[in-house]
Amino acid sequence: MPRPIPPGWLRAFLRFAIWLVPAWTLATFVCGHLVFPADAAVTLGTGWTRAAVLGVWAGILGAFVETWVLPRFARRAPFGVTLLLRTMAYAVVVTLSFMGVIGFIARRELGLRPRDVLADEAFAAFLTSAEFTWFFILLLGASFLITLAFQVNRVLGPGTMKALLVGRYIRPVREERVCLFGDLKRDIVHSGDTLNTTARMEGMCGPLERRLLVSDTLLELCVLPTGFRSEEVGAVPLRGKNAPVRLFSVERNAPARPRDLAPDQRG
Repeated sequence: MPRPIPPGWLRAFLRFAIWLVPAWTLATFVCGHLVFPADAAVTLGTGWTRAAVLGVWAGILGAFVETWVLPRFARRAPFGVTLLLRTMAYAVVVTLSFMGVIGFIARRELGLRPRDVLADEAFAAFLTSAEFTWFFILLLGASFLITLAFQVNRVLGPGTMKALLVGRYIRPVREERVCLFGDLKRDIVHSGDTLNTTARMEGMCGPLERRLLVSDTLLELCVLPTGFRSEEVGAVPLRGKNAPVRLFSVERNAPARPRDLAPDQRG
């Protein structure tokens, strides 16, 4: 049975692609310039065009790997194992992307079919040359740095690494934060009563048979997205809390059945 598409998958895929395509384009151009600096036949525009082609291929394939392939295997794996899996996956991505560049050069620049280029002896010699070996190694190194940046961002939490780079935390400010537990943030950087309460609420999901529980304080500060509803569970005593906490469950609205619709709403 085919795997169902998770909710929000397309949005996550596009978010990864928007960042990965320019990252891979820049990495490819820099690696190519380092390995082939004296290639006078390749103009600056041609170099950027080839880098963009590989960047698009690697960005799209990488976004698919990040949102569809790796979450199935690396969700609960240690940091080092996840990083290794990502590096291996991106080695495949680099290989497939390079094949896409070959097809682009063959069609647009040489007017040949890709299989004719692959069968050419000069191209075979290029693949076994020291320059291409170093180029491929540098691309693998770039893939390691890119995956490391994404993995660190996941550990710190979305947006935290960017905030560190721009110096947001040099001047501390008071902020209202929502504590949420499951896969985007694995490192606990908050402590105290807030995390204790959140952990106790998560532990009540099983006994109360609810997938998502929120406190009344949070619900008062939020506006639920369209298609979601809240239902009061009641004041629940939580371990470590002096007073019960009013909890609400948040669920998706059930799709309306045809018999529940008015006659003018039925198809």
